[in-house]
Parts: sequence; structure tokens; C-alpha cells
Amino acid sequence: MSGEDDRLIDLEERYMHLEKLVDQLNAIVTEQQTEIEALTRQLKVLQEEVQSAPDENTGEEPPPPHY
Repeated sequence: MSGEDDRLIDLEERYMHLEKLVDQLNAIVTEQQTEIEALTRQLKVLQEEVQSAPDENTGEEPPPPHY
């Protein structure tokens, strides 16, 4: 084999490694996006619950015990 053949083989191996890495990273990003969407839905539900909850701080609070 010549030096050029070795170089071509090395480049092909690197390309295959990078292609596999890109596929793995894409799977991770897809999984994270799914999780972000689920968390966003949960946050929206919690915000709606907080907004619809009765305001418990409408009356005067007694002074703290150290007064």
C-alpha cells in the first residue's frame, strides 16, 4: 500500500466514526427534545393550577411570635 492508500483508509475510518457519533448525538437531542416538551406541558399545568388557586394571603397575617 502506498501512503495515499493509507491516508484514504484513515479518512474513511474517521468518517465512519464521525457518522456514528452524529447518529448518537442526534438520538440524544431527540430524546432531550421529547423530555423538554413533556416538562413544558407539566409546567403549563402547574402554572394554570397556581393561577386558578384561591389567594390564601388575602387576610392580615398575625405578627411573628418574636414581637
